[in-house]
Amino acid sequence: QRFGATTISLVLDAFKDLGFKYATQAGITISKNDVVVPPSKPEILGRYELSDFEDRAIPREELPDLKALETQTMEEAAVHVRLKATGEDRYVILRSAPICNAAGQLEGVVSVWHDISALELTKRELQLNVALLAATCEASPAGVLLVSPEQRVISFNRRFVTLWKLGFEVLD
Repeated sequence: QRFGATTISLVLDAFKDLGFKYATQAGITISKNDVVVPPSKPEILGRYELSDFEDRAIPREELPDLKALETQTMEEAAVHVRLKATGEDRYVILRSAPICNAAGQLEGVVSVWHDISALELTKRELQLNVALLAATCEASPAGVLLVSPEQRVISFNRRFVTLWKLGFEVLD
């Protein structure tokens, strides 16, 4: 309401290339009617908590939107979002780009959140499975040596080294 339909259209038009690229990847379409702005800043900021993927708080000045305003370039960060209302965890790539008026003066910033929760959760599950496999291999009473199709040593357990009387450096 503050900027009016014309300014919003100009902002979305300036944003369309970036938005189109990521919206296309996500299989969505963005139009002016899709833009929803809550009535107050506290209402926006009070909905979620942000941290990095290791659950460390991200200082506000390190978030892409403020960095984009400061550097006047597109900025991005991988962010863990916890929705306060539900406690749901989401993982996103947050990209922010400065918006300038026709005279080239900085007017604000527009941000896109690309949800990568499925990818991040799959990655964490894979890391757990790799750790379990390594622990199982090490606990085996048999000597285990894993070799790639290119004949590179991938992994081995201590029992293999003991059985064959090899030094660890030989297999590394």
